[in-house]
Amino acid sequence: MKHPLTENGKYISETGHDYTTRFLIVNGKKFDAYSEKQKEIILQAAKASVDAERAYLYAMEDKFKQKAISEGAVVNTLDRKPFMDIAIPIQDKWAAAMGLTDLLEVIRSEK
Repeated sequence: MKHPLTENGKYISETGHDYTTRFLIVNGKKFDAYSEKQKEIILQAAKASVDAERAYLYAMEDKFKQKAISEGAVVNTLDRKPFMDIAIPIQDKWAAAMGLTDLLEVIRSEK
C-alpha cells in the first residue's frame, strides 16, 4: 500500500495488537442433529483452517515487513511485556464482573 513512502509512514512499530479474527458460525440445532462423526469432521476442518490461516498470516506478515523495509521503512520492535502485565488486573476485573473468569483462564492457557 506504499505506506512507508508517505510522509508519516516511515516508522512502523510491531505492537502485535491487531489481528483479525475469523469466526465459525454454525446453526446449533443443525450441528446438534449431526452424527458424532460429522461433528468431528467439522471440528477437525475448523482446526485445520485455523492452522492454515495462521501460517499464511505469518508468512505474509514477514513478506510485507520486508517489502516495507525495502521501501525505506524503519521497523521498531517493542517489548510488549510491560503492556501485557498492566492489562492483567484489568482483564481479571472485567472477567470477574462478567462471570467469565474460567474463560479468561482458558484463553491465557492457550499461549
